[in-house]
Amino acid sequence: MVCSACRRNLNEQKVTQTEDIVETVVKEPVESGSLPDPIGNSHTTEQPEDPSYINIDKKLIPISVKDYKGFNAVNKPQCELNASGFVKSTGLTIESECGDICETYLVEKKSGKTMCLPADYDFGLYGVEVSPSCSKFITYSSYDGPDYVEYYGQRALVMLYRIGAGSGIKAIKLKKTFAFKLWSIHEAKWVNDRYIALKMYKVWISDTKGFSYFKVRID
Repeated sequence: MVCSACRRNLNEQKVTQTEDIVETVVKEPVESGSLPDPIGNSHTTEQPEDPSYINIDKKLIPISVKDYKGFNAVNKPQCELNASGFVKSTGLTIESECGDICETYLVEKKSGKTMCLPADYDFGLYGVEVSPSCSKFITYSSYDGPDYVEYYGQRALVMLYRIGAGSGIKAIKLKKTFAFKLWSIHEAKWVNDRYIALKMYKVWISDTKGFSYFKVRID
């Protein structure tokens, strides 16, 4: 996965964290010519699947649009969020910017240290959602059509992070990454601390006449 979210300043310390590993990463700038051609004139070879991704297309549980909308009444985070939409007590804010690609990262208010919230796609992240218990959050990103195989190994991603005790980037750990090959994600939200709900589509977003709704367990 390309962690393009941390290209803002290559002289800054960049931190990527997993469940058991903390490492400092410095990424070289991405040459504009190396990005996938959006018209499809090149990069037509199917991309390999990342073995670290968990495919959950077959675990999706269909729900009604009424159920999907109803989750808004019960899934609000039980903690104070800051203006960026992240847990205030962590001392972290969400920052994003879009140029040739869109970038999103967590920023420590005190130190200015940044942590990538990566996405495989040039559109970047579609959203960052904190769980009701405020002990975890998801990010989600997606390609917008069925020809994703010409550029990517998967059509959409959901990444699950844990928010541990304390504050700052050291409290954040990546737990799991979930992949979808049959669907694009239009929107995602929490149902409770174990399930998320998804608003999805199969054809091109411009050709979509209606969305399909699902829930799926991720923790």
